[in-house]
Amino acid sequence: LFRILISESARLIWNLRCTRRIEHEDDPSWQHPPAAVESACWKVIDDRFNIDRILTNKHV
Repeated sequence: LFRILISESARLIWNLRCTRRIEHEDDPSWQHPPAAVESACWKVIDDRFNIDRILTNKHV
């Protein structure tokens, strides 16, 4: 569980940083809205747990 959270969080942070640096490089004061970051975080974690659940299901 800890490894999943750390790896997915690191990937999300990297993606958010790249989005800010590439798409909004002309506006250094631009930031991601906190609600959007929280929503993205929960989506990434939920998606990863769903994949993990499907791959560990013995009834498939």
